[in-house]
Amino acid sequence: MSRIPKIGELLLNNPPYIVGIVDRIYPLEDLFLQVSTIADLIEFRADLIEGPFSNTIDYLKRIRQQSNIPIIGTLRPNSTNFSDRLDQFDLLLPFVDAVDIEFDLPSCHDLMQKVTRCHLPIVLSIHGFDATPDVPTLAHTITSMMALHPAILKLAFYAHTVEDESHLLETLRRECSIPWVGIAMGENGLRSRIEGHRWGSLWTYGFLSHSVAPGQFSIASLKTEIQRTQKDLNASNN
Repeated sequence: MSRIPKIGELLLNNPPYIVGIVDRIYPLEDLFLQVSTIADLIEFRADLIEGPFSNTIDYLKRIRQQSNIPIIGTLRPNSTNFSDRLDQFDLLLPFVDAVDIEFDLPSCHDLMQKVTRCHLPIVLSIHGFDATPDVPTLAHTITSMMALHPAILKLAFYAHTVEDESHLLETLRRECSIPWVGIAMGENGLRSRIEGHRWGSLWTYGFLSHSVAPGQFSIASLKTEIQRTQKDLNASNN
């Protein structure tokens, strides 16, 4: 395993961490009330926030000015940013501590170069909302992603069975030599969201007001479930 990554001032040396997803403009008082006592980081989903992008950036600036919580910036392609997404990244980068970039997009290499010039850690991600690839394909994907030298890998695939969840986590544990996050989406992947750190996953995602991915918990429920399973594990070991 490579050296322990750091996002903002948070050294990621004691997982699991909870990432709260900011996907809309919440009143800052409400946002800070939720994340300050539960979340360790936030993912700022600039691609999901409705309205002019200038308003999105103004909101991000206010979060940055009023909070020290580490921010992962995410800007997935959508119907409104297809032509100017790279330019929007330039507006986003000064106010985040890390950036999530999708591995399987044509713009991946250009974005990685842009983020690297800003000396920000890259979370290189891939998502599959239909199925989990077989183990050889997972292993090949992990190797190909590591070859780009990101700080962290993130693999999220839909699990049709609990075996899909197991294959994802076990393959990441065996094949990935850099820090990683593994999420098995859907009802058959709930354990990966609560106990993924037992395989080596750094963090798990929770929503503030509504789910943005299959099987996702609220950050409050996520913290409760993580604490409950840890308590049960400690009891079983005594």
